[in-house]
Amino acid sequence: MPEDRRFLIPDKSLPFSAALIGISFCSGRYHIRRKLSPFTVIEYVVDGEGYVMQDGEFKLVDKDKIYICPANAPHDYYSSSDKPWTKIWMNVYGTVPLALLRENGLSGTVIADGKPLKPIFEQLKELIYSEKTNDECQNDILALLIKIINGLFVLNSQKNKNPEAVEMKMFLDSNTHRLVGNPELSAHIFRSPDYAVKLFKEEFGTTPYNYQLEQKMSIACRMLKQTDISVSKLAEAL
Repeated sequence: MPEDRRFLIPDKSLPFSAALIGISFCSGRYHIRRKLSPFTVIEYVVDGEGYVMQDGEFKLVDKDKIYICPANAPHDYYSSSDKPWTKIWMNVYGTVPLALLRENGLSGTVIADGKPLKPIFEQLKELIYSEKTNDECQNDILALLIKIINGLFVLNSQKNKNPEAVEMKMFLDSNTHRLVGNPELSAHIFRSPDYAVKLFKEEFGTTPYNYQLEQKMSIACRMLKQTDISVSKLAEAL
């Protein structure tokens, strides 16, 4: 099976540590089975289709879908023989991924629409080929993991909101490592800054700027309560 992958140096004593990131071009014989996986798998389907075991049965997972198989549980997934998967993925150890999933109401094997989160996985893909050090990659992958899981929570909770407002919120949640200005945010939905800020406030009861600060604080509080991650590493991720 052709694939590009980057092996990292994990420290399994830490609350978060990435072991592998990659992009796979699966064959029709691709099938992964783990009786009790020591790591969490997060995968985005770029193209093709396959099946993932969820609640005792195989579910179809096709283009632009995400699936997450948590650690300390069985993993079982395989690619279609006639439309094999192309996937971007990460394998990560530690309590942080499990805590993030739990805090965002995501339990067991997760299968979800991932199209709005595709830019985050494109950032992960860039890391495969980057010249960053292991520590730099670890911090970047943690930041991307936070964005992915938080993004899934937003998608689940904002189904009845204005699509443009949700798109802006997703964009902010994909950039928690920095502050996004109103001109950049409004350009993301091809609207004026005044319109974008007004729409965001109408839908979510706060300005984009205040939302970003609140979101950073909320993520930091949850992570500090639920994990042993250091303040300095969390600050780098946010």
